Amino acid sequence: MATASTSDLSLGVHVGRLHVPHAHMAAVKAALAAEGRAGRPWLRQNGVRSTPDVLHVHLTVEGATCVASGRNIPPPIQALLEANQIRWEPGVRPPPATPLAPPPPPPPDAAFTFAELFAGIGGFRVGLEALGGHCVFASELDPHAAATYEANFGAPPDAGDITEVPSDAFPAHDLLVGGFPCQPFATAGERRALADPRGQLYLEVCRVLCARKPAAFLLENVAALYTMGGGTFAPEYADRTPGAVVQTIVQAFEACGYTVSVRIVGAHQFGVPQFRDRLYFVGFLDAARASRFVWPEGTTEHDHLRCEPNVRSVLEPPDSVAVAAAALSAAQRAKVAEGLADGSRVARLDGRARTLIANYRHGWHRDSEFVVDGSGVRFYTCREALRLMGFPESWAVAGWPNGDRGGKALEAYQRSYRQIGNAVCPPVITAIAREVMRAAGFCS
Repeated sequence: MATASTSDLSLGVHVGRLHVPHAHMAAVKAALAAEGRAGRPWLRQNGVRSTPDVLHVHLTVEGATCVASGRNIPPPIQALLEANQIRWEPGVRPPPATPLAPPPPPPPDAAFTFAELFAGIGGFRVGLEALGGHCVFASELDPHAAATYEANFGAPPDAGDITEVPSDAFPAHDLLVGGFPCQPFATAGERRALADPRGQLYLEVCRVLCARKPAAFLLENVAALYTMGGGTFAPEYADRTPGAVVQTIVQAFEACGYTVSVRIVGAHQFGVPQFRDRLYFVGFLDAARASRFVWPEGTTEHDHLRCEPNVRSVLEPPDSVAVAAAALSAAQRAKVAEGLADGSRVARLDGRARTLIANYRHGWHRDSEFVVDGSGVRFYTCREALRLMGFPESWAVAGWPNGDRGGKALEAYQRSYRQIGNAVCPPVITAIAREVMRAAGFCS
């Protein structure tokens, strides 16, 4: 049985699929568990453990195991391979539930084509279409975000679960973009990083890069990813040392043939009235094009007390239905009374907002800020949240409660804010992508 290899096995790059019939699944799991007890933790429940010179394993619910073969294959698994009881298929992906239709040809005036993975509500697409880009493929797993995407673009994403799309089904494109899941890296979560299955989804980006070789890519994630595993990032941007996790991800992109650059960029630098630092990855297939790329600087103004545009500029009329529905109850106000009294939980109307997080209406009592104006004490409305992110005024969130109250309405509000808080800021995407595509020769 020929083994597949990567340039660095410690990256855990997905290179194939080992099909394990249910009759042998117990034996495979037992072999992996034995190795774990021996100090080689190849398998974590529902996840991937990447260590040098070992198999990198992900047991799926279908009974298939994704592996990158190292030198130390457990004897029981090796025996099953040699007996053809389990089967190795390099680079094989299951077909999608619904075959992908070929995209229509781009319009003749399109400046470039792009594909977006983990599309969310379409922040990347908004930012790229502003540059004349044409979308040829989009994927989004979350049904609520996909519904919002469809409501604004007139058609749903082409695919849901990106892992179910065969490599040869992706259309050719000039630029690959996406915001791979941030939950494993965010400070608000457990921070399991690459041990979390979602933390391995950057490998789907690698798969598309290897399959279609776009000229460039642009990816986004939380700023906290930069320092995971020993990195540092001083507020004054003087001391910048990437941690082991981001280095592993960069090395995986480099193994696909790309020259990669990373930077933390603040949304406030590009006219967004919100402090929102995010980590961006830029890669070029051609090293000469990479040498021409320059990160956009935007404004260096950090004053959060007084700026334009500001929080006040995004607010809806105090007497609107949406504002009334966003009011804190007496019990909620009591829970954050100290922060309201000392001003630490009050939005500065003439300055910038705090980072809008995905659980804004779910974990509000922890670190959310509130608007105090003529209407009283309240949350940002959904429209105000979209404005804080830099989305067009026409943007709509599917399932928006529109002023309703009650349990079901609260769940709808939470879903709406989650979609917005997980999005990218279109003005930032436009600014960075302009420089990317200029360096790549697609924009002047």
